[in-house]
Amino acid sequence: MNFEMERNCFKHLKENLSSEAKEEYETGVKHLVERYNTAIYENRFTVGGVIEVFTLALMRSTGIEIEGCGSEAQGGDLRLPSGQMFSLKSSFTKGRSVILVNTRGDSRTDGETATLFVLSNVGIVYGDPAMAQADDLNRVADNLQIKRPALNRFAQDPSNLIPVEIPLKPPTDKVFG
Repeated sequence: MNFEMERNCFKHLKENLSSEAKEEYETGVKHLVERYNTAIYENRFTVGGVIEVFTLALMRSTGIEIEGCGSEAQGGDLRLPSGQMFSLKSSFTKGRSVILVNTRGDSRTDGETATLFVLSNVGIVYGDPAMAQADDLNRVADNLQIKRPALNRFAQDPSNLIPVEIPLKPPTDKVFG
């Protein structure tokens, strides 16, 4: 698979992102994570959907023509006019694997889409299946995960990272205490 278009799109985002748009994104994500702690299962869907909208707006602010498709398409959340898609995954904890695909029992399902990872204490990280090594992925009963060391490796390449302040989720005892 060739991910040249997706990589060029991420490069455009990185090179054309205004400080104002970046600050608005950071503020929005901060308030979202503080208000909707993902320790509460139902909040994960709310937070994921809002992250999609925020990231869509961020990309559009740089002139990228892109549409949200997460509610209607399998395999991606944002679609370029050419049909290529980005999946969006977020993690507001330290060091955990990130679920790429819910396989629903089909252990052969692979992630086939470029992904934008919104990671606490890291930023927005670009990754695609061509970048992953065999031991980067972990198959469990109903999903395919990418291990955090792989994401950290992706982020070490400056071309794959947009440094954005993404907060850790609040301690769970503040939610249930």
